[in-house]
Amino acid sequence: MRNGLEYGWMSEVVVHTLSAWVTNPSLEESRRWFLASPIDFHPMTYGEQVIEFSTHWDPFTTSRKKAEKQIIADFEADLERQLGEIEARSKERGIQEIPEKRKLVKHLTWLVQYQVMKRSFSIIAKDAGLKFAEEQGHKTVAPAVRSTAQVIGLQPLRENDPGGRPTTSR
Repeated sequence: MRNGLEYGWMSEVVVHTLSAWVTNPSLEESRRWFLASPIDFHPMTYGEQVIEFSTHWDPFTTSRKKAEKQIIADFEADLERQLGEIEARSKERGIQEIPEKRKLVKHLTWLVQYQVMKRSFSIIAKDAGLKFAEEQGHKTVAPAVRSTAQVIGLQPLRENDPGGRPTTSR
């Protein structure tokens, strides 16, 4: 893929976000992601993803405690069944499971700030409110940026560059 993004939905989110930021620069300060409509690229309809559960309680014949216990058991069993059905359907359609990464949104934001906005790790750390920004930029932000790029299949553009403005030699 030309931009190195392995998952199509990620490309859509990045393109929509950058487009929003370029057309309205004040939105860049919000650090919000702008999501593409799932209708444009999602292989499952919304109806195929819905999880439904309904039950009733007759307080005349069953105590609240007993009803609650039974309802929770029924819900958990039905939830497991429905999740299994959706998972099987998604695999049939070729949907890949998205790798889990804690704090993905924060780390994607840092990746965009580093790769696209050319901000240094220490500036990103400072803006994120990390104490000792210079040190934390390299101990916290840099590894998060590199691992996030790897998760989404993006080849870092500046692999060996510490980030920030280049120094000028006099």
